[in-house]
Amino acid sequence: MNPETWEKFERIRGQGFRNAEEIAAVLQKEAIHFSPSELPAFGAFITGSFGRHGDFSPAPDWLAAVFSALVQGRAVNTICDPWAGIGLLIGVMQEATQAKIALAFVPNRSDAVLGKVLVGNAEWQVGSPIDLLSSQDSEIDLVASLLPWGAKASQPLTVRDLGGNNIVLRDELGNLILVAASMRLSAEGIGLFVVTPSFFISPRSVFQQFSALGLGLDAALALPSGTFTPHTNIPSYLLIVRKHPVSKMFVAQLSSDSNTNRQVLSNLTNGEEGGSLDLGRFVDPLSFRGVDIIRVQERFEQAERLLGASAVPLEELATVINLGRFGDDFQFPKLENAIYIPLLGISNVVDSLDGLTLKPQNYAQVAIDPALSNARFVAQFLNSEFGKEIRNLCKSGVVIPKLNKQTLKELRVFVPDLQTQKTMLEIEARIAAEQNTLIGLQNELGQFQRELWANPQSVKQVDQRLSVFSDRLSESPKLYAVAGLDQWLTHRQKVDAKIQDFLGGMGLTQDWM
Repeated sequence: MNPETWEKFERIRGQGFRNAEEIAAVLQKEAIHFSPSELPAFGAFITGSFGRHGDFSPAPDWLAAVFSALVQGRAVNTICDPWAGIGLLIGVMQEATQAKIALAFVPNRSDAVLGKVLVGNAEWQVGSPIDLLSSQDSEIDLVASLLPWGAKASQPLTVRDLGGNNIVLRDELGNLILVAASMRLSAEGIGLFVVTPSFFISPRSVFQQFSALGLGLDAALALPSGTFTPHTNIPSYLLIVRKHPVSKMFVAQLSSDSNTNRQVLSNLTNGEEGGSLDLGRFVDPLSFRGVDIIRVQERFEQAERLLGASAVPLEELATVINLGRFGDDFQFPKLENAIYIPLLGISNVVDSLDGLTLKPQNYAQVAIDPALSNARFVAQFLNSEFGKEIRNLCKSGVVIPKLNKQTLKELRVFVPDLQTQKTMLEIEARIAAEQNTLIGLQNELGQFQRELWANPQSVKQVDQRLSVFSDRLSESPKLYAVAGLDQWLTHRQKVDAKIQDFLGGMGLTQDWM
């Protein structure tokens, strides 16, 4: 933020505002004006200093720059933001396109009052965005909007498909606005919308009707977690919608790094895949469920090649799956070879009731067929970095994602043969024993240090005890510490090659055990 802009913010900082109209009045009184490029910073400032005004989430500077880059060089006459908030995005888009007509729709008057002060050359209209879109006679060359998430629609949306038949769409308000706006696009127009991952996976999503409506997804660009903090940490995607079917969709990962984003957009423009998934990949839009799922699938494929075996759905390993229930008197039945999987959050999977850290209602009890796997092995796999990724991706729900009985069944687990499992668990026990030994030694040294500095007169006593401590250590640990792990391992026999292949295929280290 440049000093001049910051000085403008400082002039209104500390003033109490009850709504957007009061902010507008002060801006007019103080003759404070912001350029389009300063609007994203202004949005972050007022929401951070005065709370959220109106129903909008400001885009950070880097995301506003991506929006601008996506429309550079396009012939645009009319642009529209059907959920314009206070105009933070449409101001940026108007500057980037030099469009003659800029339509800003908002459902309440308060945001429109402030919006007119911030983006005075836009045509502000108050009312239902879907009704306002339906009333437009002319086509729109560019729609750009941060749509509302999770807002319920008061009624379904009826649109005509390519055959002239009516299709009734029932979805959340933001997705209905997306369709209503996209249907107004010109033949070469594009829509830029930010949506949640449910757009791709919800059975009632409007996306399921895109082909029938003659719409297509050119790209789905994943936004990093925290893009819209503090309003929400829900994952999101920037979509590019066209008014014609698209057989291959470009997917990539955006970030706050401008150089990375430039490479992503260059690949998109040139129709090229990047060297990694983050830099761009073409996929079938109908089968797309998210970039994280693609990442996990690629890791599965790599592991399957190394192991020569496929991952197993948890359903095939389980003999019983019991979900916890509310109530102080609820208890899971006693089952042998069982694990307890937390349905929400990132707590560890445990293999005994004594290990539960959440209320029983937040767990699922899964009994594992002992002929197929050791329950402890399955628990440790699901606690690995890879296992946690799998658990998170299987969760459903927008507000509080959690596992349910069906998604539990679909959890994929790699299980080697029983002998390999046994060997790995034995090695894990040995590692844990060595770790406990080192922790005990470290605690003893810590006690020496505390005594030394708590009582300077104990110098001789601590020195004697430290000498005894040092003598207790054999020469080998000292040599090990000096030489380092790599050199020391040359004098030890390596573990079974099959175990190493398994760990490498999972992208795991000994920390997972």
